[in-house]
Amino acid sequence: MNLQQLRYSIAVAESGSITAAAKNLYMGQPNLSKSIKELEAEIGIRLFRRTARGVAPTPDGEKFLAYAKNVLEQMDILESTFAPQAVSGISLSIAVSGVGYAAHAFSRFLSREGASLFHVQYREAELACVFDDIASGFADIGIIRCPADDSESEIYMRRNRIICKTLWDFTAVLLLDKNHPLAACPEIDIDMLDEYPEVICNEPFVSLAERRSPHHAAKSRIMVSDRSILNDMLHNIRGSYMWSVPMRSDIPHNADFVLRECKGAPRMRDLLIGRSGAFTEAENRFVAALEKALTIFKP
Repeated sequence: MNLQQLRYSIAVAESGSITAAAKNLYMGQPNLSKSIKELEAEIGIRLFRRTARGVAPTPDGEKFLAYAKNVLEQMDILESTFAPQAVSGISLSIAVSGVGYAAHAFSRFLSREGASLFHVQYREAELACVFDDIASGFADIGIIRCPADDSESEIYMRRNRIICKTLWDFTAVLLLDKNHPLAACPEIDIDMLDEYPEVICNEPFVSLAERRSPHHAAKSRIMVSDRSILNDMLHNIRGSYMWSVPMRSDIPHNADFVLRECKGAPRMRDLLIGRSGAFTEAENRFVAALEKALTIFKP
């Protein structure tokens, strides 16, 4: 059992629906359902029962949720009371969701810093976790990818006083195995993807299928959280594809895969987010490294 599972269970109870809670948490519904089931199996009680409108807490679930809320409130007090003091050297915490070039920027940033002491953290997480990290102060800077028309993220950021800056606004492209049936097509339309499984890493692109049309929402999807297996998935699962960022043609890439434009492809945004207020000098230097890394990859 962990604090994130407690937050998830409370969100479901407050929403009265796993689907609505997943939407509010900016995560996939299957992932939320799995987390709730794992929690129920661990504690040995059923937290929710189905109703005509969604779900509602069971009697045992109501008792558990009351304790869960108290635990989270006490943790907030504990964290604020015993927050770490300032340390010498470079102190920086970065949280990232779905933005690959951020890792390149982070390593370049550290390689050029002259400090002898580092107190840094870089972690990849789901979008909801990045938002939580920034809002709670656990992370100094967040880098996220979301649909260009994602008004819900903007509402969440305003409510939690999270500032944002657009790093990149782009139209997604298809990443295909070179032997994919569509790889040689002179022109690809988004409706041609209906019969093929989509590979989704983390969650930036999860909501796109629902936004296209009803028949796209029923298509096959493969959800993964480990980037290291993406190439194997695309290579071994016939017809599979995933959305990616456009890249300059002169950048070396894996010859087993191709990037293809697609008519009707979604528009995406990469955002730099943080808490209200000015960045520190170290944070500004990292942002400069991030923007420089982006110029290398952008076409």
